[in-house]
Amino acid sequence: MIHIKTKIQTQFILYYLFLSVIPLIALSYYSYYNIKTNTQKELVNSISFDMRQIQSSLDNLYTRFQKYTDILSNSTVFYNAVVTTSNEIKKGDFKQAKYFAAINLEPQLKSLFATDEVISAALVVIDGRVVYSYKDFVSIVNNYKDNPIIRNTEDTPNMHWFSKQDNPFDSFEGEYTIVTKNIYDILGNNPTYSICQFIILIKQQKMSEILDTHLRYADSLIRVIDENDNIIASNACDPQTCDEHFNKIMPKKPFDQHANTANYFDNYLFLQSYSSASN
Repeated sequence: MIHIKTKIQTQFILYYLFLSVIPLIALSYYSYYNIKTNTQKELVNSISFDMRQIQSSLDNLYTRFQKYTDILSNSTVFYNAVVTTSNEIKKGDFKQAKYFAAINLEPQLKSLFATDEVISAALVVIDGRVVYSYKDFVSIVNNYKDNPIIRNTEDTPNMHWFSKQDNPFDSFEGEYTIVTKNIYDILGNNPTYSICQFIILIKQQKMSEILDTHLRYADSLIRVIDENDNIIASNACDPQTCDEHFNKIMPKKPFDQHANTANYFDNYLFLQSYSSASN
């Protein structure tokens, strides 16, 4: 009787485990899975929102800079000043060229940028020479025609961005993002001829602030890249840490302008977004 009773008790315990504990474990797992899934969805939604905010800020910046060049391209005052200054440079009279450019360009550019707190400086460059510098002084005697930024962008109508440029043009201390745009001879009926380059300088810290302002997670890493994988901007993360993680992730998830999903790589949630305003 003792042996049978023990056997019955054992069976009862097994039935109890099967009917109670195992379903409890399954229910717990199901609840955990739901909580995890919902949490991940909320995380993806919040970070996606942050990215859209950042993209909107950068698109506005891009559109604003484009508007500046459009205004200058259609300004007869700007056009006449650049053409006259260019003629003085060709004659070798740099002092007169600088003086004429300053007298004619300064009022227009000062009024154009009066309320823009992002721009640190702006340059008007003719044939490699800075004929006018807004917010700073750059000597016209220096010829920057062989400067990689000027040389690589002087024959293209596109706007170009260069990130983290140290002490550009030997006149600006610190790191800057540089934006270049050629202004063409629209008013002179020669729209394929560039009359000057217009260059905007933004302190790199300011670009990082634009990104960090919208990021609610302190350990977020973000990069803005163009179609050639050149880095336009990144948030204020340690460069070595950023490089390490992005170099791991990017080969696994190459950029796709149509991608709208989130993926997990090396304990990171990876999202990407494409700007139709600036490509």
